Amino acid sequence: MRYAAFDISSKTGWGVWDGHAPQPQLGVKPIVGWDYDAGSMLELYRKWLGDFLRAHRPQRIGIEAMFIAPHLDGPTIFKQVALVSFTQWAAKAAAIPCTLIYSASWRKTWYGSATGRSEDFKIMAENRCRDLGWPAPDHNAAEAAGILDHLVTQIGKETPPWRSNHLFMPEPDRVRRRA
Repeated sequence: MRYAAFDISSKTGWGVWDGHAPQPQLGVKPIVGWDYDAGSMLELYRKWLGDFLRAHRPQRIGIEAMFIAPHLDGPTIFKQVALVSFTQWAAKAAAIPCTLIYSASWRKTWYGSATGRSEDFKIMAENRCRDLGWPAPDHNAAEAAGILDHLVTQIGKETPPWRSNHLFMPEPDRVRRRA
């Protein structure tokens, strides 16, 4: 089974695992047009997502469900809803099962706990990828790795090779800062 996961924002993190590789591919897609009108942004995203789906041919997709934080402004919320909704629509159009995954769910799977500050989780995601030897360009890709891990293990019910690593012992209180 081939999986793809997305952490959608102005810089969308993505992760792909083909079911055979020792580790996933991770990347970041800056959303061109984020600062412009939503129509232009969606047209550019449509092209990128279509190319992505054709290149990676996922059989299951996971998207982090939006958390509407009190500090977010209306246009930001609108753009995130548009991108998440369009991704769901594209998956449906391609007959690819697509699951919204709440941050608390994937964080419990990836870290062993969902209690903490968002900024700490970003650091923990980068640390987890570094400890696994995965090149994650930034925290968006690193968090997509966590979403992907949840998609594969909890929804796909597969045990990927990285799950045998000792790093997956619960460590809810460990947040290492970047050196």
